[in-house]
Amino acid sequence: MGSLGHSSTDATDGCSSRPPRSVLVSFCGALLFLSAAFSGSLSISLVLTLNDRGFTKFELVLFSIVLSGLGALISLWLYRPLRRRVPPSWLMIGSSVVIGTGLAVVSLTSTLYVTPLLTGALIACSVVQYPICVGLFCTHPTQVDDSNNVMVMVRQIWIGGFIAGVGTYSLAAISGFPHLQLPTLLWLITLALQVCGRKRFLSLAPLVGESSPTADKATNRSIMLAVGALIVSVSLLRGADSLRGTFLPLILHSVGIADSLIGGLFIVTAVCELLILRTLGRLGNRFGLTVSLVITAIVGAISMFLTSLTTSYLLLILAQVLYAIYTTGFQLFGLQALSVRSQVAEVGAGIYQGSMNVGVLIGVLLPLTIPGYSPAIFLLGSALCVAGIVFLAVDFARSPHADHSTPSSQTNKLPT
Repeated sequence: MGSLGHSSTDATDGCSSRPPRSVLVSFCGALLFLSAAFSGSLSISLVLTLNDRGFTKFELVLFSIVLSGLGALISLWLYRPLRRRVPPSWLMIGSSVVIGTGLAVVSLTSTLYVTPLLTGALIACSVVQYPICVGLFCTHPTQVDDSNNVMVMVRQIWIGGFIAGVGTYSLAAISGFPHLQLPTLLWLITLALQVCGRKRFLSLAPLVGESSPTADKATNRSIMLAVGALIVSVSLLRGADSLRGTFLPLILHSVGIADSLIGGLFIVTAVCELLILRTLGRLGNRFGLTVSLVITAIVGAISMFLTSLTTSYLLLILAQVLYAIYTTGFQLFGLQALSVRSQVAEVGAGIYQGSMNVGVLIGVLLPLTIPGYSPAIFLLGSALCVAGIVFLAVDFARSPHADHSTPSSQTNKLPT
């Protein structure tokens, strides 16, 4: 879908000597970890802050719609034009400044009706940072033997950072710190790292060039249909994931399960995610990305069905173990599959980010069709997984006869 080349603008920004690859990878990993920690801490603190300010459930839903909807718009339609025109170093720093403005808006304003909408719009600009980090990581990988391992490493860093952000926020909340204090601190550290690394590291990020189709029109249409089906599939699978994350605590609480036990289920999921990443990477190597996505979607449908039963805590634990396989698998394989289809890791990461935001909208809005907090909501999650499998079948039928098992040449090294 595109080619990459080094911008002359950034070339003059950069240093005459390139830093050692190990130092560059450490910088990329630190940025990715901080971004994930910020997202983890903000996912809880921002909603609680708005709730404490007296905003209604409807206003909080509007906030989620603006945050996810604008994030999807930026990722799917505006990101590539921005990357062609703005050096990546300034794009990351500029988006961080906009994010800081969003934190300031929610901190300094009290009950203004536009506060949730304006905050969601400003925080949505954070979506431009993840693809740049992934692009840097895949352009200058560590000593690994294939792109699956690169993406596994990216997912490990992201999951570890997210868990660190949530865990540190929980400790800060117990200690009585204000909701937004930790996210603000993480934002300041991230911005300082971006400014310090602008010339030495961020200037090395390749810029996204114009697309240059090399196949005939019929083949291009088939490829676009395959990519479109894959985007819809990832969005549907993320919709089920978002549905579970939003409604599981509320539904389990409504059926009488203690809050401490509900928290235990989320810990089980997080631990399992970290433990199974490498195994899932080998699954992708063996069966290919599309087949692996189908397998994880089937596991997700089973997990959602078991969760809808809510008959015993042990059954719920089993459901969460299966859910860990599902959520880790579809995110790992979805990110890599979109990178392979787009032929550029960073472009694929941007499309993936947009698909995930569309999925959040699906997961928030679809359960509104069922009144109250009924466990039957999770049957909608199973249905979303099945629908995702249908679109994966379209992707598998329409995608070109490429080796789905070994996409390292496309994902691990970006075209120049």
